Amino acid sequence: MIAYFGAEAVEATVAGDLVAQRRVSFRNQAEQVHFLREVVTQSSALAAIRARARDIVFRIYNAPDRNEVAYAVAIAKWVQANIRYVRENPEVFQLPTATIAIGYGDCDDMTTVVASLLEAVGIDSEIVGMEWDHPSGRAFQHIFPRAVVSSAGSKWRIPLDTSLPRPVEDLTDPIKLAVEMGHDLRVLIV
Repeated sequence: MIAYFGAEAVEATVAGDLVAQRRVSFRNQAEQVHFLREVVTQSSALAAIRARARDIVFRIYNAPDRNEVAYAVAIAKWVQANIRYVRENPEVFQLPTATIAIGYGDCDDMTTVVASLLEAVGIDSEIVGMEWDHPSGRAFQHIFPRAVVSSAGSKWRIPLDTSLPRPVEDLTDPIKLAVEMGHDLRVLIV
């Protein structure tokens, strides 16, 4: 598995945006999920991500003040509407800024965009990796973000899977879907 992140190489997108990348190898899939968490941590502090998150929440969706659930759903709706899902082979992990600039990515790319935007407006996030058997072997088959919102002394975990072909505001839980499909599921939450 290879991820592109950092500043060793720079290329221009069709839109003229410069995208930095470097090659990284992983020993296992859990290491990949931890890497994606680090991408979110670093990206959520970027001025471009912070400005985009505020623009989505307050200008585009006009979410009610101090309503983190509305903020989270607005962010996920924007990603679902503006980032096209594509399968990747070989796997490439894009920076959230690159995914936004080029307008497409797979489930891990959409996950890091949503989680970075959430954290940029002060909402905690979790990255959820799901592993089950596949003809090519047991491996992580899907990844999605969850918003973690505190309310009335409780923490609510809101699934925001923007790669599913259904409205994100339905708050469909991919874990529940995988169990209903009969997968022998292992979940890693970071």
